[in-house]
Amino acid sequence: MILSGLPPSYASRLSILLTGSIFTVLFSMVDSTVGVLPITKVNKSLDALPDDFLEGSTGSKILEGRTYGSAPKWVGAYDAEEMDGLPVGVQVVGKPWEEENVLGMMGILEGLVGYDQ
Repeated sequence: MILSGLPPSYASRLSILLTGSIFTVLFSMVDSTVGVLPITKVNKSLDALPDDFLEGSTGSKILEGRTYGSAPKWVGAYDAEEMDGLPVGVQVVGKPWEEENVLGMMGILEGLVGYDQ
């Protein structure tokens, strides 16, 4: 699961994002071993979505609309301009009691991405 940090102005949009973060809650409820690792930061010039991003999409119109914004009635939760500089992390999930494996995978990812705070 990959999620970015949220600016304080996003408090009113949190209900929109709960759909994407439900898995983090579920993993905790079933007592999975979990670790979170920052891998990059949002870059407004690289991560901004083009206007035609959703054209031809076969995904969930409601979820995509709520996340990225579409139609005049939806304000998307994702805004590269507002999120610029915030960390983007990956969540590594393992079986219960397998902390060593999760930490090992986090070490591999850390070596691959070379995240620099």
